Amino acid sequence: MFLLVLATSFTSAALTLTEINVPVNSTHGSTINVEVSLLSDSNYTNLTWDGSNAAFDVSSLPLEITEDETINFTVELTVSEDAGIFSADLKVKDSISSDGDLITISTTVLENKELSVTSATLSGDSTTITITNEGNVNLENIVLTSSIGNFEINFSENNFNLAKGATKEVTVTLVNEDSDLIGTNTLTITATAEDGTSSTGIITRGAGFCEAIPSLEDLRIKSIDISNRGMEHITFGEEEKWYPFEEIEVTVELENRGNNDIEDIEIEWGLYNKELNEWVIEIDEADKVDLDEDDELEVTFSFTLDEGDLEIDLDELTNGNDYELYVRAIGEFSEGDNEGEQTCVEDKESAEVVIEDDLLALNEITFNEDITCDSKLTINTEVWNIGEDKQKDFYIRVSNNKLGISEEFEFEDLKAFDSEDLIINLEIPGNLDEGKYDLKFELYDKNDDLYEANDEEAEFYVRLNVAGNCEVKPTLDISATLQEAREGKEAEIIVEVTNLGDSTQTFDLSLASYNSWVESYELSTDYLVLRGGETKEIVITALIKDDVVGTNEFELLLTSDDGIETQPIEVEVVKNSGLFGFTGLSIGGNVYASSLTVLILILVIIILVLLIVRKLRK
Repeated sequence: MFLLVLATSFTSAALTLTEINVPVNSTHGSTINVEVSLLSDSNYTNLTWDGSNAAFDVSSLPLEITEDETINFTVELTVSEDAGIFSADLKVKDSISSDGDLITISTTVLENKELSVTSATLSGDSTTITITNEGNVNLENIVLTSSIGNFEINFSENNFNLAKGATKEVTVTLVNEDSDLIGTNTLTITATAEDGTSSTGIITRGAGFCEAIPSLEDLRIKSIDISNRGMEHITFGEEEKWYPFEEIEVTVELENRGNNDIEDIEIEWGLYNKELNEWVIEIDEADKVDLDEDDELEVTFSFTLDEGDLEIDLDELTNGNDYELYVRAIGEFSEGDNEGEQTCVEDKESAEVVIEDDLLALNEITFNEDITCDSKLTINTEVWNIGEDKQKDFYIRVSNNKLGISEEFEFEDLKAFDSEDLIINLEIPGNLDEGKYDLKFELYDKNDDLYEANDEEAEFYVRLNVAGNCEVKPTLDISATLQEAREGKEAEIIVEVTNLGDSTQTFDLSLASYNSWVESYELSTDYLVLRGGETKEIVITALIKDDVVGTNEFELLLTSDDGIETQPIEVEVVKNSGLFGFTGLSIGGNVYASSLTVLILILVIIILVLLIVRKLRK
């Protein structure tokens, strides 16, 4: 919709201005585009333009027109700041003939209520902000308020009026601030008029960790070294990349570069979250030391990302590089020009806390590490969901093959950053060697996949020290017989293996430590399954190398899921010629058998000796 205007010609000239398009409404102080047409019934080459009150920008309007020509053009019009009907005249005239025309353009300037508040930095005790009425309506009873933060402020003036376009400067003064204020802190300033018109600004307060204590340069934090010690039994993170429940160890190296001793140096630290704008671990004192001139020392402290050390709940930890570990050292000169004066130095290291979507952890694993054979072991722990998503249908497996342990503990669901107690009862068998045994813990999701974070799978070991009341019962009995063993020939060794236990045992068979005297060998079977009490025979055919005479040994290896049983077997090899050849073998150092040939040879020798003696008597 457009306003109709009255075009008035001040001569009978043949120049005619006509409105084409004018915005009905406009914003105060804005520039609008007005579309106009110019019609001529003669040739004009010296046109001039004029806009009343300089409201029109006529710099680009046409300067000549030919007979019967119509020129459509757009002209910019700057409207008033005041609300209501705004009108302005646009006039064209030929400077030679004085022919011309005038047109009045009108638009409605809308009422606008608007405030602005500048932001400022409070570096000292005070600063100045400016409140401006940006609208075209007078505003009354403007009240200033501030948000709640780590510091408090007052305003030099409050509850005032502002005419349209007017400004007011107000002094902002620091009233109170937290003693542990660090980094960049902000308050939001709100200006609100009686009719509800409002605007906001920001007051920024920067603070160093040393606060107002000066640094007199002699004292210096040389380095801050961070080590991620991980959880109790597993580490997902890195030096500056942390997961919940991981222990972080920090070593601070402090140096006195001056010529005067500094005493009572308080080394303090805290963990700050820039996103939350608060300390997630409050400032704490790590140590109090003295430092001689031109000397240095190290101080170590540690903390854990759990609810014991954190000032916030685990589910309030933010995911990302929002964390800064601050360290400061505040001491007093005990001599020199600055005797009695305090000095402070500070430094910081950035860190990342990682919150995975899906991750479980075991926390507070407690058990009796020293345990006897044939007893019960109880393990208490907390199962924590340290991921952002709820976990369903997961399970934990605890196992050790040598202890005969393989147990699974299933869970229906666990909410994010929630925990559930787990009690594990295990039977330690009596038939064990005393020693150390590692229980394997594996944490599986509903898809039977191990939980994983930072390329580290959620599995770890807990070591048990088993001693006392242990009775090792042999599980196998092995014996062997040999027909004969001669150099350069094949020897056949028959081994009998008996399962002394009650349960079935399965073994892979192989030989070891034979290369020095056996060219090659064959086993009648390389796989052995023995039920409880069952005996089976293994035939070993070995090709003995040439020039191998005397006692030789090889090992029979029986490999199972529980480990490797090694049985040494000694074989006596004789030369491949001669009447008095002798062969035999032993297992574990005990001779088990001699061949029938040996007995026959002994009898022959005895008979020969008797014949020789009888002949000599004659």
